[in-house]
Amino acid sequence: MFVSCWASILYRMQRYGLLAIAIGAFSLPFVQPTLARSSVISLPQMAAGPSPLLRDLLKVEDLTETVAESELQGATAQHAIADARVLWPSVRKGLVAKDARPADLAQADSVVAALAGPTNLRKANDVTGALVPFFPLAGERLPVDVHTLDYLGRSLKLDAASSDWTRAAADANVLRRSWMRLRPIALARGAKAVVAAFDRDVRAARDGVAARRGASVIAAGVALGTDVDDIEKAFGS
Repeated sequence: MFVSCWASILYRMQRYGLLAIAIGAFSLPFVQPTLARSSVISLPQMAAGPSPLLRDLLKVEDLTETVAESELQGATAQHAIADARVLWPSVRKGLVAKDARPADLAQADSVVAALAGPTNLRKANDVTGALVPFFPLAGERLPVDVHTLDYLGRSLKLDAASSDWTRAAADANVLRRSWMRLRPIALARGAKAVVAAFDRDVRAARDGVAARRGASVIAAGVALGTDVDDIEKAFGS
């Protein structure tokens, strides 16, 4: 779990355009995994990375995603959730300036407020889903359906774990629609292997939900997470 957590953090550092800081890594003081991203994001190298709004939006997503994936647990997860809640108002202000839809902002406000209290994987993942409409406004070039697919892979795992087959059926339908929108764009980028993997894993998720096979749905959700990482790389993110 420790190795997996740090591998995930290093990948997200690359996504933020922060991998160049590795050159001076040995001069940085040790920080806890929860605080590592906030510690490095303020460095001068960020000037070549995403805009401040996109950077902070990605950070809120990242903090809640690591909790939803159980990469952070206990007190560390609670700190991550607290960091996300503290950061959200400034992100929201930036999104208002970009004319974000009031209904989308209200939904995000609701799920962020719901983070108060004991750490909950579903509540953390709901935040990642509510953030999806904001990425194009913040200037991200990655197709927005990639974020949707990422959220839905985790949601399906939670659906299966709790035997919530009504929600699982709805998630599986949105999963298919989102993938059908993204598929031709990915093919145009030459990502044939990733497309084949997505085809297989989306089908496996939908078949597992239809048959109410929890283990199969969870396995498909895990595979979809890998597919999302691969397709982000195909798009240069």
